[in-house]
Amino acid sequence: MINFIVNSEKCSKCRQCVKECPSEIIQMEKDIPFIPQDKEKECIKCQHCLAVCPGGAISILGFDPENSIEINAGFPDPGEMEFLIKGRRSTRRFKKENIDAKEVSKLINAASYAPTGCNAMSIHFTLIDEYKKMARFRELALDQLRIVVSEKKLPRGFEFFEGIMKKWDDDKIDVIFRDAPHLIIASCPKDCVTPVEDSIIALTNFELLANSMGLGTLWVGLVKWLITELAPDLKKVLNIPENHIVGYVMLFGKPAVKFYRTIQRKPETINIPNIN
Repeated sequence: MINFIVNSEKCSKCRQCVKECPSEIIQMEKDIPFIPQDKEKECIKCQHCLAVCPGGAISILGFDPENSIEINAGFPDPGEMEFLIKGRRSTRRFKKENIDAKEVSKLINAASYAPTGCNAMSIHFTLIDEYKKMARFRELALDQLRIVVSEKKLPRGFEFFEGIMKKWDDDKIDVIFRDAPHLIIASCPKDCVTPVEDSIIALTNFELLANSMGLGTLWVGLVKWLITELAPDLKKVLNIPENHIVGYVMLFGKPAVKFYRTIQRKPETINIPNIN
């Protein structure tokens, strides 16, 4: 049951929900929207009907429009959004401080609003929520890497991890985890249509909000390779479901560095095909 309910007193009979439904299953009966029971299985649970209703007359999946955020005031100023996109930097130096749990919850909630292939909404987040846990996981991960390096089992193309391990053992330079206090992994079931893409889009939402809150982030493929290619037993340590594909990994925390200006890019290359 998708629990599609219409408040007839609030419904203006505008048919916007009918026009907007991607599955085209909403119909009008006596000028009131409804979904035939035999069509409910075709609902992709996008909630467009709830969002597009001007009067807030539609609830679905147990979600009440009263609990949604009104968009009347509009979205952030384009200039501010452009500044955020251009001003964000990868952070490689972090303070050894935990982020407040409420802030982390807000970030993950924002990440869950990301679009997904076929509206799958099956992203799974694995979070290391404390610096002490992060330090312990780093120890376990580097121990696993040390074994792989010492036994000459690095796959072709991953030989550079030998130098990374040497930096840690000789100089305690943490190239992989950057001594970050937190780590988040986005994964999806293998049968998901676009598991990697969905994960990356979700973490992009996470990153932009994190940077707007003054936090630092780092897309870290080294950790992804470590837990997926070099030491897959770490997936068990992290309790990532066995049938999941790890889409991507991000470090985050309070930055120990401050940037004072945006960087500059060369003019972008744009291909405009000559289609007649």
